[in-house]
Amino acid sequence: MSKKLQPQFTSSGYLKLKNTVFQPISPYSPGFFPPDTLSGNQVLINYRSNHVYSISLYEFLSRYENQQLPATFLKDKIILIGATHSQFDNNYDDKWMTPYPYTQDNNRNTPGVLIQAQMISQILGTVTSDRALLSFL
Repeated sequence: MSKKLQPQFTSSGYLKLKNTVFQPISPYSPGFFPPDTLSGNQVLINYRSNHVYSISLYEFLSRYENQQLPATFLKDKIILIGATHSQFDNNYDDKWMTPYPYTQDNNRNTPGVLIQAQMISQILGTVTSDRALLSFL
C-alpha cells in the first residue's frame, strides 16, 4: 500500500511530513560536533539492526533477465545502490564509524549506504507511526 507523503514547511521554515516536524540540531547541542559549515538539516540516528536485505545488481538483473517486468515493478519502492562488500575495506572511502558493529569481527566501520538506509527507515517509521525523533533534553 503506497502512502504519499507531501512535504510541508512550518512558519519557521522547518520541514514537516504529516505530524512530524524536523527541527535542525543546534550547534550547541550536547555531544554534537557540527561541521564548520552547516547546510541542510541533521537528525540523530536511532540505529536499528544491521541485518538488512541486500542483493547485488548483477543478481537482481540475472534473476529477471528473461522476464518482462511490469512497468510498476519498482513503483513506490526505495532502492539504494551502494557498496557493502568487504573487498572494499581497504580502498573504499564510504565507510563511517558508528556505535554498532557492521561485521561479526566487531568492525564499526559501516558502509554509507547502510547508514542512509537507517536514516530512511527512521524517518519513514517516525512519520508513519508518529514515533518521536531522537532529541536532546
